[in-house]
Amino acid sequence: MGAHVGSVGRFGIAGELLTMTVLPAPIRTCVGCRSRREQSALRRYVRAASGEVRESRSAAGRGAWICADSQNCLDRAFSTRGFDRALGARSFTKNTNFRNRLTMAK
Repeated sequence: MGAHVGSVGRFGIAGELLTMTVLPAPIRTCVGCRSRREQSALRRYVRAASGEVRESRSAAGRGAWICADSQNCLDRAFSTRGFDRALGARSFTKNTNFRNRLTMAK
């Protein structure tokens, strides 16, 4: 049984039919190329309270989504400071250890 795209009806307070659109999957924006893609096609990097950045889809904290199959998106995220904006810090694009670790993880 797959996801259904369409309108789902529900009755409101006055009895009128309310509709909402059901999306097939969560949509996220890549911090490198700014394209909107399904969550399954992206990787999420999260900044923990300790300041450490790691790849995790479910960890709490500020996260940055990046296309999983593109080195260009990773390079662009660093050059446009996309990681800095998404993770709420200014030091990630200047940190070469962080950049090298993400490049090797690909």
